[in-house]
Amino acid sequence: MKSTAIKKKKPVFPRLDGRDDDERVCAILEPEKPLPDDEDEFCPPYATEEMLAKYRDFLVPRLAEGMALKGMEDGYCFSWEEGYTLGYGTEEVYASVRKNNCSAQDKVVFISLLNEFNEGEGLLVEVERMSDKKIFLLPLCDFEARPKKSKEYQLLDDYSCWFVNSRCC
Repeated sequence: MKSTAIKKKKPVFPRLDGRDDDERVCAILEPEKPLPDDEDEFCPPYATEEMLAKYRDFLVPRLAEGMALKGMEDGYCFSWEEGYTLGYGTEEVYASVRKNNCSAQDKVVFISLLNEFNEGEGLLVEVERMSDKKIFLLPLCDFEARPKKSKEYQLLDDYSCWFVNSRCC
C-alpha cells in the first residue's frame, strides 16, 4: 500500500531583492517570518514605533550624507504648499513664505536621519537646501532619492510606500 502523506512545503522567507516593495519591507522588518502561501494574506507590519526604529536602523548605514533628494514626484507639494498650488494666495506671498520653508521643488541634499520619529510623520530627515544652505527637518516619506536608478531611490521608495500605506490601513 502506497503512502499518501502530504509533503509540507518549505517556508519561503522575504528577501531584500524580492519581487515587490512589500516583500522587501518584510525582509527588513520581519526577516524571520515566512511569506504566506496566499498573496492576498500578505501584508507588511504597521508603522509602529518599534517598526520605525527597525527601519531607521536598517537605513542609517545605507544613506550617505550629500545624497540628492527631491519632493516625491512631479506635481507633488509639501503640506504647507497645498493651498498655493490650488490657487489660494498670490505668487508673491508664496515666494515670501517659501524663503523660510522647504518646497517639494527645491533641490536638497541629505544630511542625516534623526533619532526622533513618530507614528504620525514617520522617520524624520535633516536636509540642506542647495540654493541658500538652509537646514530643514522633514518627514523622510516626502522625498525620493536621485537619480532614479540608484539603490537609494529603491530604499526610499519602499519606505515611503510602506509608511504611507500603513497609515491608510
